[in-house]
Parts: sequence; structure tokens; C-alpha cells
Amino acid sequence: MSKIEKWLLTVLFMELFIGGGGRQIEFGPISIRQVLFILLLAVYGYRVLTKADTRAELKELFSVKNMMSVITIGLLMWIAFSTLLGLASGHSISETIKDALRVSYVILIFPFWTYIRQDRFSLNNVLTLLKIATIIVATGTIIIGLCGKFFFVNEFGAFYEFINNLLPADLFFRPSRGVFYKSHFIVLFGLIVASNNIIISKGAKSDIVVLVLASISIIFSETRGLYIGYLIALLVILAAHILIYLIGRKDRVNKIKFNKKMITAIVFYLCAFTIVPTLYTSSTQARFNDGTEQAYTKSKKQKKNVKKVNDVSINMRVYLLDESVKILEKGPKTIIFGNGYGSQIGTRTDGIEMTFLDIWVEQGLIGVLIWLSFSMLPLFYYFKFILKHRYLDSMSIAMAACVLCMVVITNINPYLNSPIGLGFLLPVIVSAKRLEIERVASYQNNCN
Repeated sequence: MSKIEKWLLTVLFMELFIGGGGRQIEFGPISIRQVLFILLLAVYGYRVLTKADTRAELKELFSVKNMMSVITIGLLMWIAFSTLLGLASGHSISETIKDALRVSYVILIFPFWTYIRQDRFSLNNVLTLLKIATIIVATGTIIIGLCGKFFFVNEFGAFYEFINNLLPADLFFRPSRGVFYKSHFIVLFGLIVASNNIIISKGAKSDIVVLVLASISIIFSETRGLYIGYLIALLVILAAHILIYLIGRKDRVNKIKFNKKMITAIVFYLCAFTIVPTLYTSSTQARFNDGTEQAYTKSKKQKKNVKKVNDVSINMRVYLLDESVKILEKGPKTIIFGNGYGSQIGTRTDGIEMTFLDIWVEQGLIGVLIWLSFSMLPLFYYFKFILKHRYLDSMSIAMAACVLCMVVITNINPYLNSPIGLGFLLPVIVSAKRLEIERVASYQNNCN
């Protein structure tokens, strides 16, 4: 693997992880994210043409026995079908193409199959970049939040305009003046990985830094979906360790001992499952503060709400759900095959927050099943590995937690069918598939 390829992968992942919507740097109508995408495909294409071993690896990927390639090819074909259906249905050409380009990152699984491996650009390399990105994004959002809350209280309007001009359409201020950034999804993953390392007592100082900064940043964002995702991830980590203990190999698993590691894990879980639900409740109540007025009777002994509490995000989701149902009610064909890319759902033409509902409207039940199968591939490979070897390394457990977390919260905050989500999911799929291959190769090398 050349230095250019390593450099390109490093820049591509860092841009995906910290770049929000991907338009922080633009070259006319083309964003830096699109440039890096095209460059990687071009460099990989040159590698395929000039290196026989790369062609052999690509041939291996297209094996009929390789479920990953079968599902990926099926997904790409269905994306093409949904694009043609959208154009044939008279949807806006620009919106249809935009929807197709948004999921075009799926094709990067082919170069990742060549690059993401232990002796080239390993998943550890990706996670190192994830950790760096988490620190950068968390620090940046904390600083912006503190400025909005304390330093620009009287000049918040000017500060708001300045930040939104600097990061257009990527930052969302809460009533408390905390901020949600589109890359908060990556901050959550960084928090999950750091938490897993601390739970198993393998956390470095950098993991503690990530844990602290990511936690503060997520608290400032007041994003309930991130709280839900974090608790789900912790449950997956716990379930994986219990499963491995119950069916684990004697040489891998020790009897339960209430040592320092066990106490650390118990304390961590008790704190997490006490504090996070409280934060979830407080972030919900914080959204109601500005919309609730109180009135008193003449005796001042009774207190009541004059205005009904109004959760804008929930109301919008209910509205979009209702509009989605109207589209699906067109007939069985729409339910099965979808309405095509470029579909307008209510007032939205650029997708909705509920990812699988969005997929159902545009790509039908077939699309939902393909996307669900694709996103669950790592969990399938990890579970298969556990059943066969009665063991799974801690990094893979963290990745399983992140993937299931993403599958759930993508129905609250859309990530799965976007470059940010795919940029994380694709290398995890490849590394999960390679887990057994690299284990066999390592065993053969040790025997030799």
C-alpha cells in the first residue's frame, strides 16, 4: 500500500468524521467530500488495473459464497432501480440524483476490501482517527456552547449568525444555547469505544479524555437520541460479555471474581444507568421552558399551564409519519417497490429523520430488507465468530455495540443512508468479514 493511498484514506476518514454535512470546503458545486470520494475511486481503479493481487482480491470479494458481496451488489442494484423509478415518476431530477449520490458511498466497500486489513490500513487505524475526530468535534461544540451560554449572552444574535455562516446548515442551537452538530454521531461512537475500554480496564489516558469531552459535548447538545443510543450500546457490550462467559473457552474466560476490574465495570454501569436517564429527562424538559406559561387563581393556591407543552421535534416526526403513510397508501406496488428517489414527503425533499421509513417510502419493503441486512452484516459475522470460537476481542464487541446503536437511532437521527454513517459502517463490515480470514491466516503462520 502506497503512502498516497494511506494519506488519502486518512484525509477521507477525518473529513467524514469531523466534516458534518460535508460542505465545509467547496470547489464550485463540488464539495471536498465528493472530491475525496472520486480520488479514492480513481486511485483504487488504477491499482486494480496495474496490480494482479488487487484483481485477485476483488475476484475473491465477488465470490458467490460471500454474503457481503451478494447483499452489497443487491443494494447497489436497488439503488439504481430506485433512481430510475424516481425519474420515471416525474420527480425532480436534481433531488433524485441528490438522493442517489447520498448513498453512493456504498461503492467504497470495494476499495475498503483491499485497504482495510491488518497489514495495510487496519480498523485500529480507523478507530485512532475516530478518537482524534471525537476530541476535535467535542472540544469545538463545547466551546461554541459555552460561548453561547455565557460569553455572548447579550450579543447572541450576532454570534448565532457568525457560527451559522461558518458552519452552514450543520449546527443546530437548542433553547439553552447548547449545540447539536451533524458529526455528534461520531462523538457518540467515540464515547462508546472509550467506555468499552474503561469497562474492561484497558482504557488509556486518551480514553478518559474522550469519555469526559464526549460526555460534556453530548450533554450540551441535548440530543435524546444520543442518550438512547449510548444506553443501547452499553447493553450490547454487557450482553456480549455475558454470552462469551456462558459459552466461552476455559483458556479464555476466568471464573467470576470481584476484583478491581469487576468493581470498575459495576460502578461504571450503575453510574451510566442512573445519570443518563436523568439527562434524557432534563433535556426533554429544557425544550419546554420557553413554551410554557403559568397562571394563578386569585387565591394563588392553584397553578396550571396556560399553553400546552409543544415538542417541535416530535410534532414534526408525527407530521412526516402521517405524510409517509399517505404515500404508501397509493397501493401495493408502492409498499413493495417504493415511490422512487426524489420523493417529497410533506414539505421535505431531502429525506426525513426516520431512516427506515424514508427508505420504505422511496425504496419499498424490498429496500428496507436490503438496507437492514446490509447494516446487520457485522453483527452476523461477530455472532458467527462467537459461536465458532467462543470468544470475541474487545474492539469487535465495541463495534457490534456501535452498529446496533446506529441501526436503532438512525430512526431518530438519520445516519445510516448518508456518507457519515456509511463511512463508519463500511470498514466495520469489512473488518468483521475479515475476522475469520485473518484468524486462519494467523494460525497458519504460527504453524509454519
